[in-house]
Amino acid sequence: MHPTVPTALAALAKRLQSPLYVVGGYVRNALLWGRDGGTDVDICGPLTVAQLSAAIANADVEIVPVNPRVGTVLVRYAGERYEYTTFRRDSYPSGGVHTPQSVTFVQTVQEDALRRDFTINAVYLDCHTGALVDPTGGLEDLAHGLVRTTRAPEAVFGEDGLRILRLVRFCAELGFVPEAQTLAVAKAQCGLLADISAERKREELDKILLADVKYGVPNAFEAGLRLADEVGIWPYMGAVAARGVAQQLQGLPPLHLTRLAGLCLALGAADGEAALRLLGQDGLRYPNAVVRGVRRYLEGLYRPDSEVGWRLWAAEYGGEIEGIAPLWHDPLDAERAKAAWRAIRRAAVPLTHKDLPLAPGEIEAMGVPRYALGHTMQAICRHCAARLLCPTREEAVAIVEQIKGENRWKP
Repeated sequence: MHPTVPTALAALAKRLQSPLYVVGGYVRNALLWGRDGGTDVDICGPLTVAQLSAAIANADVEIVPVNPRVGTVLVRYAGERYEYTTFRRDSYPSGGVHTPQSVTFVQTVQEDALRRDFTINAVYLDCHTGALVDPTGGLEDLAHGLVRTTRAPEAVFGEDGLRILRLVRFCAELGFVPEAQTLAVAKAQCGLLADISAERKREELDKILLADVKYGVPNAFEAGLRLADEVGIWPYMGAVAARGVAQQLQGLPPLHLTRLAGLCLALGAADGEAALRLLGQDGLRYPNAVVRGVRRYLEGLYRPDSEVGWRLWAAEYGGEIEGIAPLWHDPLDAERAKAAWRAIRRAAVPLTHKDLPLAPGEIEAMGVPRYALGHTMQAICRHCAARLLCPTREEAVAIVEQIKGENRWKP
């Protein structure tokens, strides 16, 4: 389907009286599916930021700097927002480190297209005429479901090693395959990922892990992981020992923590400390809340050996069953966990101190040291979970006396 220029953008182009184009995901997705797929609208043209500002300076147009050094600003107009970038040619240092060393502003779409990564992202929509401009053959690659670099892949990946991960990600999200030479060079130059910051790699990894969510392409994330296995990215993502990543994550639901925990298992980080090294500040630098969530999922993966054990498991992790259970890859274990959790909920078993019929002060008044209150209340909850008990006040008092008698609060 031929993409259309957004109405507000066509009006802005008319006021600008200079070449203006939409490029990137908006055009690509409209050609594929007749919709933009929720992508931002990226625009470009020959005007520098200063020239653009002078040409459309007006109270109803707001221009916000993003990265003026490379000619990028945010344009807000008529309730819409567009990221504008001046046509340019980039110069990179050796090593594929992602950031251009210098930029040269140019005047034509043909020159600008050659700085972009893949042909499918370098199809331009003329905001004045609605015509498509395709300097690198992106239309043909879109028709054949191929991801191909705009120039020799050795040059494209050599400038920015992150593009290797972007290759995997676009193939996954769109349901495409890499062009043969593009794939061969990506595999040969995969070591360039060692020069890329953890944060950049993490962002692309998350998009691969949730590729099926982006545009609804079936099995997208499994396909992305198979391609990641083939390209060989895992040693540069902190892997301890990668073992058939695509196979081990197959069938996991589109939950970020679940798929990230599955990846930890596949990359040899099966316990909390190993996961911390992989995902934490010395690894991919995920936020602390994400690392804690993944560690908790991994810690919950033990298999209880009795009905009481499953009840205790459910009392600890029941609210997270939907995230943890798929990691067992065992429907029987998943059903045991869910059945135990249903039983816990039916019996109204207390799960935290707030559910107990005794307040902390009352327990302390019974002779439990203040430092042991938390431990004691947790022990009451576990006692009740093991027996599917919703205790009365009298029963809770009896449980506290039993705990005191066993000195179970002692560290």
